[in-house]
Amino acid sequence: YQRRVRGTLGANPVTGEMELQYSALLRQAKQAVSLVVSSCCLLVVLVSMLAVFRFDDYVQHICSNEAFPDFVPGFLTRFVRYTPKVLLPITVGILDALYSNIAVTLNDWENYKHQRTYENWLVLKLILFKFVNSFLALFYIAFYLQDFDKLQETLATLMITK
Repeated sequence: YQRRVRGTLGANPVTGEMELQYSALLRQAKQAVSLVVSSCCLLVVLVSMLAVFRFDDYVQHICSNEAFPDFVPGFLTRFVRYTPKVLLPITVGILDALYSNIAVTLNDWENYKHQRTYENWLVLKLILFKFVNSFLALFYIAFYLQDFDKLQETLATLMITK
């Protein structure tokens, strides 16, 4: 991947050599916009996690009340019962892939002059998002719901599907 640095050609104030220059204020404004976009992506993670948990509660309620007709085989009932548990790791994987593309696009847009700075900011964005995306559900179950059976189930599902 070859990124392209944008700017205007001007003299370096220290060396006097001609080089591309880019406004630090404009870069900081773009970083602020990137922060807002990344925060919105984290909000999507939270909402999707809560939606999966709500769906799981709904399915467990239906399965526990014998809402299935008698002609539905037992394996189908078990399949329906475990479907929401598999949705969480699928959602985590999809959001990781989407945000990876968003992070690269944001970093390119911020227009870093040096490759090392570019990579540092990209790694920071990716690590923060992937940490929250991967572990938010576990923290939510452990510290908010305090349902350790569900925590064990969710952790096992995440480990098996990853």
